[in-house]
Amino acid sequence: MQWSRVSAGVAGLFLALTTIAAPAGAAERDPRLAQVQAQVTELEARAESAAEDWNRARAQLAESLAKVTALQRKAAQARDSYAAVSKDLGRLVGGLYRSGMIDLNVQTLFSDNPTQFLQQMAAVQQIGSAQAIALKRIAARRLSLTQAESAVRAEQVVAQRLTKQAAAHKLAADRALARAAQLLGSLQAAERARLAAMHRARAAAAARRATHARATGTASLATVSTRVKRILSYALSKVGNRYNFGSAGPSSFDCSGLVMASYHTIGIGLPHYARGQYSATRRVSRGSLRPGDLVFFFGRGIQHVGIYIGRNQFVHAANYQDGVIVTSLSDPYYVMRTSGYGRVVR
Repeated sequence: MQWSRVSAGVAGLFLALTTIAAPAGAAERDPRLAQVQAQVTELEARAESAAEDWNRARAQLAESLAKVTALQRKAAQARDSYAAVSKDLGRLVGGLYRSGMIDLNVQTLFSDNPTQFLQQMAAVQQIGSAQAIALKRIAARRLSLTQAESAVRAEQVVAQRLTKQAAAHKLAADRALARAAQLLGSLQAAERARLAAMHRARAAAAARRATHARATGTASLATVSTRVKRILSYALSKVGNRYNFGSAGPSSFDCSGLVMASYHTIGIGLPHYARGQYSATRRVSRGSLRPGDLVFFFGRGIQHVGIYIGRNQFVHAANYQDGVIVTSLSDPYYVMRTSGYGRVVR
């Protein structure tokens, strides 16, 4: 499922900002631009939280729809099974009526409520053993059919609820991104130029960190297992790639999509939402972090995730401004929003 054109518009605005020339120092000294930048960052974080909830709802919806399909198959089998034993029901009922064991009112109940009819018939004491066995067999299969059809309807209600939830989360993310785009669009040309300089400085710093991480990683990867090396190598190879909600590569990612794709390289399947990845890992402390462990952010909701690469750094799909970058765990923004650490059992 593709994300909306709103997010593409925000990405385009950031891309346009990076192409405007202006002195870098001016941006850092401008309180208004610093405020706009902080607001945009907060709105992107809000949008990402909603998008991760969207990812979760999509994953749960896929599971629910798979259940619906399986239950429908089971109901079809129950329907065929009931049809096979009930084809002689008319003959059996007619015989009981002609013998005086049931009256017309009980017989016509079948057309209105087959289950109740079969229950009443099972209570008729005068019928023979063969007839009783046949009726019980029909009643049992009718009950199985009723239960299977009820299960389908119940799961369809769940799927409908998840569909609405996914749409609501997507709308919330779109609105946050639209507000970010509105803020950026309200800037004057000179302000855009100064903000562009700020972004270029951030991009240059991120590029230096990525280059350093790759260089030092080559040495540090020698100390980790081959499987962890593949995870980290893949994630680090994506540094500089674009950020995009709902994406898991190969050219763009959201935070949980990058983690999922990285672990997929060694055959480990993780869900495409941060909270699900948190649940799939074993808790570890900050002091016991090892390369390949996951780091989680944004409070109890767990709405952002990255991969620890060692030396107090992690790689993650950050946002539309930065894309996939390497960040220090000591970065004040993330220090204040750390939720915990996890280790995938490998």
